[in-house]
Amino acid sequence: MSALETLTKTPLPKKIFFLALIMLLLGAAFWFSVYSPITDEYSAAKAKHDALKNKLRDAEQRKRTYDEDRLRRDEMQKVSNKQFQALPPETEMSSFLASLNAQADVVGLEILSVKPLPEESAEYYARIPVQLELQGSFHQLAKFFFLIGSLPRIINIENINLRVGTLDQSGAVLRAGVLATTFRSIQPGTEAPKGGKKKAAPRPKSSKGAQDEQT
Repeated sequence: MSALETLTKTPLPKKIFFLALIMLLLGAAFWFSVYSPITDEYSAAKAKHDALKNKLRDAEQRKRTYDEDRLRRDEMQKVSNKQFQALPPETEMSSFLASLNAQADVVGLEILSVKPLPEESAEYYARIPVQLELQGSFHQLAKFFFLIGSLPRIINIENINLRVGTLDQSGAVLRAGVLATTFRSIQPGTEAPKGGKKKAAPRPKSSKGAQDEQT
């Protein structure tokens, strides 16, 4: 008897059973050979993708933190540089006098004499006074005082003594005795320079404020 005749004569329930068994075996074969490996690969790829997303998120967060820290550091450095220019740790007398001469040249003012005075030390800073004798017009003097007050380094103009020098076609030529005072910082534990006076000096202030006191 052939297989076909055997299958034909097989009762219907058995046919259904064998068909279901074959379908089950095919399904199991598909599951283990095709679907399960694909599912595992997908799960592994998804897990890797999630891990990479987390790493990217962490990297972006670290970059934001780094950028914020760098911005704060740059701002602090700018502030430190401005403070260093306004209140340097050294006397820098040559730089101080050069600044005065440069501003006098800008406005056409003549500096007749320069007399450095003894340094006066306080707790955290020292006053560096210089007596100046100036000659020029009222406009030149006013412009000179304004430019001095605009410099990065703190320079106060005090004790302004105006008097008429000569008269010419352009008007009165004034002579002015002024006290130009700048400052330097003193680090805790450092000693005052020899010849400097130790006293409770007033706090440094802008040149504009010093001029306002004269008025």
